[in-house]
Amino acid sequence: MMLIDYSGKFTADQAVPLIHTYRQMKESKLFSMYEMYDQFIEWVHYSGPDKFGDGYEEGHFQGEKSVYQYNGKTYASTSIKSTQLSLNCFSKFSLQTDRGRGFQESDYNLHFGDTVPVLLGHEFAETYKVGDQFKALYLFSLFNFEVVGFLKEDSYIKQNGYGPASYLDRDVILPMFNITDSPKNQDDAFFRTLHYSNKTSCLLEYDSSVTAKEIAEELNRISSSNGLPEYQKYKVTKDGLAQISTNQMYRALSVGKWLVFFVCMGTFILLINRQIKAHLVDYTIYSLFMSYQKISFSLMLEMTACILASTFFTILIILALSKSLMSAGGILLSSGLLIVLLSVYIYFKMQHVDLKKYLVEGEQND
Repeated sequence: MMLIDYSGKFTADQAVPLIHTYRQMKESKLFSMYEMYDQFIEWVHYSGPDKFGDGYEEGHFQGEKSVYQYNGKTYASTSIKSTQLSLNCFSKFSLQTDRGRGFQESDYNLHFGDTVPVLLGHEFAETYKVGDQFKALYLFSLFNFEVVGFLKEDSYIKQNGYGPASYLDRDVILPMFNITDSPKNQDDAFFRTLHYSNKTSCLLEYDSSVTAKEIAEELNRISSSNGLPEYQKYKVTKDGLAQISTNQMYRALSVGKWLVFFVCMGTFILLINRQIKAHLVDYTIYSLFMSYQKISFSLMLEMTACILASTFFTILIILALSKSLMSAGGILLSSGLLIVLLSVYIYFKMQHVDLKKYLVEGEQND
């Protein structure tokens, strides 16, 4: 399994690319999508128990009221825990209702502004009943919601497919619906950007015959064909642990390439140091005749060979791991600058070094 997360811009003009990306993901033969997101809603004129508040269990909710402006009107609302699920999540996690009905296929294709059917967690049944309606802001847009059923007690999902359970007894469950009409204005388009970024930040399930690399390549192909950045990708293990994402991998490689470079350089410096010791007799002869240019040239040549060898092996490792020509180019450019700076330093340093003085002092010490 793999978790993916949208990592692009949140602007109204991203709505259409995200919708196309979602549709192409749904059509892919390589994986199945399980859409799960825990985006809270702002329940207008909420008067229920505090325990349903977003962040209540963590001690972050104290019954606060928020004030929102929407289409020129002011709404007092309360942040309530909510989870959005695609229809296949119900069979995946064996979610069932103990009163009312569950979601149907028709609940997942709505016009913007339609009444949205919702399921409530088991504990809501103490306060609400099937058929109740309420207004709430979801992703900054106002919707009318209708309660169509209640989940059985201790219903839960696992958002990474494995690992700890997320219980839904105190959640408002929304269908992760599709919007079938076109945007009417910028606010409408912006909502779709947010909504479809959530829909495409989901859990992917694929057969053992398909590799994570093939999934990543498919996702990159789809996102790039729609002008979107690469999705962050987390390969999920049965321990519920997620491997580093695309962006984290990039940062790790950015640090790692320099680590590899300096390890390689350190190795070659040790080799060059042995060569320098082997040439001490030559340097002594050069110094007796004041041939500092020859010593400088020899040091520069050996230093250049050291840096270029380190650069060569570092680039080979980077290309093998990430195939990043930009990273390889950065290392090559940095190496060139390092050679120039060290050459200038050696040249000017040798103009002020009296090697014969060091030789005499060395003999006296001996």
